[in-house]
Order: sequence, then C-alpha cells, then structure tokens
Amino acid sequence: IYYWQLRMFNPSHRFILSMYYASRYPASWIVASALRWGFRFTFIYMIYLVYKNSKVLVKPFTVSSKTGARLKDLKGIDEYLDELNGILDFLKRPKSYVSNGGRPPRGILLTGPPGCGKTHIARALADESDRVFYYASASDFATPDMGKGPELIRTLFKEARKNRKGSIIFIDELDSIGTRTLYANAPNDVVNTLLAEMDGFENNQQVFVIGSTNREHAIDDALKRPGRFDLKITIDLPYREGRKQIFDFYLSKISHGEVDSEKLAEQSFGLSGAHLKNIVNLSIIKAVQTGKDKASQEDLEAALEKTKIGYRSLEPLSKEQKRKAAYREASKLVMGITQPYMPRIEKTVIAAIGDQRIGDTMVFSRPSETSINKREVLANVLFYLAPLAIEELIFGTNEQSMYAAVDKEKAHDYLNKYVSKYSMDDEFSYVSGESSDFSWKLADKVEWRTNKLLLQSYSKVKDILASKADLVKKVASELENKEVLYFKDAKALVG
Repeated sequence: IYYWQLRMFNPSHRFILSMYYASRYPASWIVASALRWGFRFTFIYMIYLVYKNSKVLVKPFTVSSKTGARLKDLKGIDEYLDELNGILDFLKRPKSYVSNGGRPPRGILLTGPPGCGKTHIARALADESDRVFYYASASDFATPDMGKGPELIRTLFKEARKNRKGSIIFIDELDSIGTRTLYANAPNDVVNTLLAEMDGFENNQQVFVIGSTNREHAIDDALKRPGRFDLKITIDLPYREGRKQIFDFYLSKISHGEVDSEKLAEQSFGLSGAHLKNIVNLSIIKAVQTGKDKASQEDLEAALEKTKIGYRSLEPLSKEQKRKAAYREASKLVMGITQPYMPRIEKTVIAAIGDQRIGDTMVFSRPSETSINKREVLANVLFYLAPLAIEELIFGTNEQSMYAAVDKEKAHDYLNKYVSKYSMDDEFSYVSGESSDFSWKLADKVEWRTNKLLLQSYSKVKDILASKADLVKKVASELENKEVLYFKDAKALVG
C-alpha cells in the first residue's frame, strides 16, 4: 500500500517519502520493491519470449539417410517404371540436358490412393541419384500464426540449396496447403511462398521438388502448371499381377509353408501395397501366436478376410439374427450363381463384424470403372438389392433391416453413376459428370431417374428371388449351419 501511496507524489517528494518509509517500515518497503521489479521483469521476459518464438523456428523437415531403396525393387508399379527411370536419369546428370538446350523439370506431382508407394518412390529417386532427401509434411506449414508458415517454407528451401551434390524435397499431403485459401478465405501465403521458391531456382538444377497427394482436385492450378510441378504421375492401386508380385516380395521376408500367391492376388482386389504388406505381417504374427513357426495359406486368408471385412465380434448372434443374416447372404449367392454378369463371389460369412454388419459376401476382382459395361452395372444393382428383397419376401416389410439398407445404398450409388457419370441411361445420355457438379434442377432430374430405375430393379429382383425361393432357403439353411460357405460349395448345392 505504501508503494501506491508514493505514486501520488511528484518524483522529488516521492524520494523523500520513500526514505521515510524505508527507515520506518523496512520490511514493507522491501516487499513493495520486489513486487514492482518482479512485474517489470515478467513483462520484459514475456516480450523476449514472443520475439524469440517468432525468430527461432523448429525445422519443418527431416533429413533422411540412405535406405538402399531402388526403383527396380518396387513391386506392382511396372507401368510407371519407364517414366520414373527417365526422371532418375535427369537427376543423375542434369547438366547433359541443359547443355543440349533442354529445360529441366523442377518437380513432379505423385497422386493416387494412400498406401500405393508414393513416399517409397520419392526415397528411391533420392537414393539412386545420390541426393539428400528432405521429407516434410505439408500440414506442418499450415499454421494459423501469421507469417510462420511462409518462413518455414523459406527455411526448408534455404537448407536444400546448401547441398552441392543436390537435394530432393518431398512434400507429403500437399493438398493440406495447396488451395488458394486456407483460413477464413484469406489468401494462402504458404502457397504463394512455395510458388516463389520454386520459381526462384530456375537455373539451379540441384533442388528437385516432389509433391504427394491423394486429393489432386484440391490443389491450386498455379502449382500444377508447367514450370512448377512439370510432371504428374498417378500411382493407382496395383493390378492382379502387381498384387502377386507384392505378395511374393513380402512372403520372401517371412517363414511360410506352401502358399498360393496367385489366389491371394485374385482375392485382394481393391487393396493397396500397404494393405498387402500388412496382411503378410498379420499372418506370421497369427502363426507365431498359435505355436507355429511358419505362416500357412489359411493364416494369410484369415488376415486377408480381417483386412477386407473387419474383425469378427466375440458377441454371439441370436438365432433370429443368424437366420436373417443367412437369408440375406444366401440371396446374393443365388443371384451370383443363377444370373449372368454378376460379381464373382469368393465366399460368404455370417458373423457379427464389428458393430456395423452381420454377415458379408466377399467377391473376387471386378472390372474397373473404365471397362465396366451397361449389363454389368445393372447386374451389380440387382446383386445388392437382393438382401432387401428377400427380407420382404420371407419376413415381411416390417422386418426389413438396416443391414439390407446398406446394400441398397450401394445399388443406389451404382445407378446414380449409371445415369450421370457413365451416361449409360437412354433418357439421360446427354448427361456426363458427377451429380455434385450439376445445377440443382438437373441434379433433381438425375435423382428422380435414379430412384425410378431403383424401383424397377427392385421389382425385378423380387420376381427372380420369388421364383427361386426354394434355392434361397436351401442355401440359407446350409449357411446357417456352417457360418462360412464358399462359392463352389454353394454352386454344388444349387446344382
């Protein structure tokens, strides 16, 4: 209180009074002085921390040592090797291209689903070209602190330019910063800085940038134009032969018995290389846990099933749940056996799978979207409407379940693409593209046509299953007893 009282006087009077208080109340004066200088020191120190934090940045990248990765060791990407080898040749001898008048590319954009080897490709290019590999996640640059993201970009490129033997900057998840706006529709300074840095090494072939994304549509066009990311390579999910190569490669690293990798490749349609690697790893883990020293075909198929449909729940099914699930999956089996152009079925399982499904039918490889035809699309629609139809025929409309409704959504998606994206419908042959790209009037018309075709298909599949009710009942009974039924056994049962 003495300190605040002194503040009321001018400096000269304040000095005299302070001497008086100090002589009369020494303890209080010491406490007041300590508080006063403590507040001042704290305030100054806080300003210092803010200044220090704005200048001293954590490096937004890691410098990786050589891993021995080679392009020839990458499996399932044979169709991309020629182009990748061409890029590698430039990275090894850029001066040869420049001396002949060529303008070297400044970067490539790797696109495609997760787990297809984009990071591994970038590491292989760095290792084989003997360049320093800088790995950075683009999300580290997406900071709300004003000016910090651009400063991190500049730091990364400044470090990369210091290496005389050359550098490769790999920016993962580029879509997280690659849009023109980032926060509250404000201009994205991170992208602007990245563009400026890539433009800044026009005559410097020592720095090469590789971007990676699985959402190419979200990236600003300014980044994708020639002169920044000059080349784009889409690394897609591996085809059947590629999956076989990947299985063989990872199987060579574990102890295993007699394994049919051809069959595993056929069963693993739609899975990435990372999935296949995990399947092999899960199989040897399961083998060791059960007291075996080698993974078997059964271990691999069990791991594949877990990857595709999930882990089975330990909670037992009630008799009624099991019966309904058997009929739903039996309807798919009967459709697959008796109707043409249906998906190729591997096996059917009835069990609680997590908390999402009771039962699932696993299918082999299907044609890709680029090769699927009109008859196959409509056949897939009938296939996925079968569970809903059989529940109405056997148990009544009041007993139709959410599990059958999930399959109905798949049928709806097929028909929506049939009308819009594939332009296969006769009445809407002039329409092409995703429904989200249409005006609301055209989108409403597409949805109306989709629902009309869905009702027609549902009526058709009900008629088919009603005429084959005895077969469905026979297969459902066998499936209810065994819980797992392979397609070949179901086909023998149907006759």
